[in-house]
Amino acid sequence: MSVKLPFTAVEVRRAASGFYEGHSVEIALLSKGIMVALVIWALVWPANAKYQFRQLERVTFGKFQRIQYHHCRAICLFSGCGRCFAANGQAKDEPGG
Repeated sequence: MSVKLPFTAVEVRRAASGFYEGHSVEIALLSKGIMVALVIWALVWPANAKYQFRQLERVTFGKFQRIQYHHCRAICLFSGCGRCFAANGQAKDEPGG
């Protein structure tokens, strides 16, 4: 029994001209509508929005704080190694040099 390939032939309608040329108008308007709704909600009910965003922040930072810490350590380590290699002449940072 062979594995069935995933469906990848998705047709996305894109604007032929105008501001959204080359992009999907439906997706752009939907995302803008969501952002406008969030801003209006925060303006009309600021205390409720503040509480909800604080809860979301606590959940997000609680789950991803360790991952973010290790990513920052890895970035610092690799950028430091890159600087050492460039200083020793093993790797050049400048284009064409």
